[in-house]
Amino acid sequence: MGPHVGKVNRDRILFVSPSSPFEVSSGTHQRSRLLYRAVCRLGDVDVAVIQHGTEVSAVRADTDGARAVDATVPERQDFSRFDPSPPLTAAIEAALATSIGSYRIVVGRHLWPVTQIAVPAAVPVIADVDDFRYRYSRNASLTAKVLAERVRKYLSHRLTRHRMLRLQGAFFASDRDRRDLPGLESAVLPNVPVNVPSAGLPDAGNARILFVGSLWYRPNREGVDWFLDRVWPQVLREIPAADFRLIGAASEEVRSRWKGRPRVTAPGFAEDLAAEYAAASFVVSPVQSGGGTNIKVLEALAYGRACVSSDFCLQAFGDALQRGRDLLVAGDADAFAARCIDLLRDAAQRSEIARNGRAAVLEHFSVDAFEAIATGFVSRVMARGS
Repeated sequence: MGPHVGKVNRDRILFVSPSSPFEVSSGTHQRSRLLYRAVCRLGDVDVAVIQHGTEVSAVRADTDGARAVDATVPERQDFSRFDPSPPLTAAIEAALATSIGSYRIVVGRHLWPVTQIAVPAAVPVIADVDDFRYRYSRNASLTAKVLAERVRKYLSHRLTRHRMLRLQGAFFASDRDRRDLPGLESAVLPNVPVNVPSAGLPDAGNARILFVGSLWYRPNREGVDWFLDRVWPQVLREIPAADFRLIGAASEEVRSRWKGRPRVTAPGFAEDLAAEYAAASFVVSPVQSGGGTNIKVLEALAYGRACVSSDFCLQAFGDALQRGRDLLVAGDADAFAARCIDLLRDAAQRSEIARNGRAAVLEHFSVDAFEAIATGFVSRVMARGS
């Protein structure tokens, strides 16, 4: 049954996203799906998926009983990229046969797509900015290219902050991001794992270390390079039988380079993630830069796998995950190697960390908690605008 079936006299809501809420093929799609489902509890929801294209277009693409439109708009790289596009707005209104002013609220997944629509002042707008600020740890690479990138991202962040103050509300993925913009009504909406098994996996009893993540994403790729260069040689010296497996989409060139390292496999994308977690003793997250939170940590813990994380990854979770109890944390390469060696040698410690970590995820990062936060905040913003 679609979201509009059997519902009478409910608020009309427009959900705007760069990623379809009808897919779950990636972490960003999963969050879009979760937010869309939450908003559907509050009214009749139309969907506009907006992406960059060569021209302005809007094509009706109803899915799962929802009125939906696929739209494109040319990319703007300058300071006007967050300005609304009247031609796009008109095209979306024509495709949906509805004026933007008739909606009770507009909820955007990310800031950019929701700013492309000219929304009347009487209609409140909320944006979900789970990647609000791109950060770097002291272990992140410091090349000329990265320094130039840091300048670009700093300027982009200043522009984002300025544009967000024109919204009526925002979701942040962590309290750390929320504190960076205190002048805006907001709520912390944490990333949560979608596929949580009913029970944690039993210990694999082997010496396999696992990394799971989109390896085309530069922070993940650079984190893996850091681990292989600085940590992995130390682990192999102490545990020669250890092996490291990298799961996630990456180019064949990059995967071949990694597979050239001793006792490293990189098969790429895996259809059965549960099988990969079951075959590994624990998971590592050596990421040193990026935005939002690292859902790969939560997913590993949900499966009942202990995790060794960088300090950088842990910071986004606040007090919900405790170092040494729910996962092991390292601030440099030597400490990271020591944590990995400890877990490879100590099955009892692996099991205890895995149990604690899974319990913390179930308590703080459930789908039910996500939906409660999302519906509560959207309801408050709508009520305030009445």
